Amino acid sequence: ISLNSELKTILFSINIIVIILITIFISSNYISYNYPNNKELNKLACTYGSRNWIACLNVSSMALKEKDYDTAENFARKTLLWQPLNFQGLKMLGYAYLYQGNRQKACILFKRYDMYFKYQSTLHEFIKNICYSSNIKQH
Repeated sequence: ISLNSELKTILFSINIIVIILITIFISSNYISYNYPNNKELNKLACTYGSRNWIACLNVSSMALKEKDYDTAENFARKTLLWQPLNFQGLKMLGYAYLYQGNRQKACILFKRYDMYFKYQSTLHEFIKNICYSSNIKQH
């Protein structure tokens, strides 16, 4: 079978696009696992890495350490936008809210996180002290 030049060009272009997408996916995963403390690389991996939640949470974690709570919130939200049941994203967003002074929102997320672990998570005692000892509405 002989292909005309237009079809060859289209197939070649499709192959190039697929190769680029696979390269981006592999690179973003490589970055998130091997360079967890490189904020700029993880931002790229989160943004372009086909929903690379690990890279997003790496950025969120670094932002929390730097007291950049808005960035921490934004990157934790990206994770939850893509994976609403990601318990690590819930925990990270909860900390961002807590450090921003929004204890009620933080406690809602922490309680949901704790529920995933049948109320025996590493945050359980913290939740009892911070969330249940105050006048925060129970959800």
